[in-house]
Amino acid sequence: MSEELKHRTSHIINIKSPSISIPNTPKDTDSIVLVSPSTIVHASFDYSVHEKEDKNNENNKSNKTEEDKYELTTKSESESEITSPNDELWNLEYNDKPINYIVGKLIGQGSYGKVYYGINQDNNQIMAIKQVDIKNKMMVDSLSAEINLLRDLNHENIVLYYGCEFKKTFNVFLEYVSGGSVASMLIRFGKFGESLAKSLTSQILSGLEYLHQKKIIHRDIKGANILVDEDGIAKISDFGISKKNIYENAYKKQTRMSLKGTVYWMAPEVVNGKGYSAKVDIWSVGCCVLEMLTGTHPWINFNDVQPVLYKLCTRNRPELPESLGSVARDFIDKSLSIDPEVRPTASELLKHQFVVEQDEDFNYHDYYDEAVAKENEEVLKEEAENEKNLDDDWIDDVDDIDDYFDESAMDDDSMIGKDNYLDEE
Repeated sequence: MSEELKHRTSHIINIKSPSISIPNTPKDTDSIVLVSPSTIVHASFDYSVHEKEDKNNENNKSNKTEEDKYELTTKSESESEITSPNDELWNLEYNDKPINYIVGKLIGQGSYGKVYYGINQDNNQIMAIKQVDIKNKMMVDSLSAEINLLRDLNHENIVLYYGCEFKKTFNVFLEYVSGGSVASMLIRFGKFGESLAKSLTSQILSGLEYLHQKKIIHRDIKGANILVDEDGIAKISDFGISKKNIYENAYKKQTRMSLKGTVYWMAPEVVNGKGYSAKVDIWSVGCCVLEMLTGTHPWINFNDVQPVLYKLCTRNRPELPESLGSVARDFIDKSLSIDPEVRPTASELLKHQFVVEQDEDFNYHDYYDEAVAKENEEVLKEEAENEKNLDDDWIDDVDDIDDYFDESAMDDDSMIGKDNYLDEE
């Protein structure tokens, strides 16, 4: 292994399945270690190399860089227990108007908490209520960052924030999106046609363009975090690991950035430990389009994240299937450019042929109705097949029962003198 590769992979230690742990981080590292390869990876980066470079730079020697103001917390600080609603999180002045609400059925749940259906009793507005059981400061930091970002956002393709409160759990009130996520739709209906993929991609990019103009890097764009309402409107959700770039231009690389995101949708520069910009979201968009058109996550040939991380460290990208159309392939090719400087911005991708040339005859309601009808047909077919298999099994059982009877015992001579209902008086 080359020295350069050793350097790029040195911050990934003791990768295990099904979880990732990164222990024994050096004293001069930023440590945020939360473990979940199937969802989000948080890791630590060794910044000693950057510090040595800074020492050789006279300009940085006398003055702290702008990024020094944004240093990450250490693991010990992040995992300190939160025991009282009077601690840091609850003292934040959100100035949110109290919401009088009713909690309904469970919609979904994850590693951080649960999401419930809810209704605002004052205006009958339907909401999604995200309930989080606060356990440590890391969760406080994550929620605080998410709320502080969400409360200033207002875009059709981003989930709206209504407010928050603390009772027994920390509750965040969000826009309810009835259609579920892109990921759940793929599980239910299978891969998307190009018309639907184009429509959703255009909307995702529109939301990202808005975020990037506000210097926000989402860092976890994937099918599971793109919600779709009953009219086919896409909404970017889950800002738990999002971050504001310290520079005015979101596409300017920020050196001190932690390894966060979902591995299968993660850009190579996130893994290499030398910093990154909002271009990581563009890579994730390319992976998301690949996900929609194939029905599976990128890197489908790898069931474990360890080889995927190695591939990313060595500047590789997911293979593209031959079945992709030429325009879709070109869009994904550009989005998955290894060099982030070459990778387009969200605004530039909105001008790509794959996005511009929308199917004029496409209607989301018709597409959805046809998908549901096909799903129902498959369910009925499966039920009929199961019923047939049950009937066949029953017939086989009857045949087996016959084997227990000795036909020779049933002849006339053998029945003479026996007490049976066929004997005549």
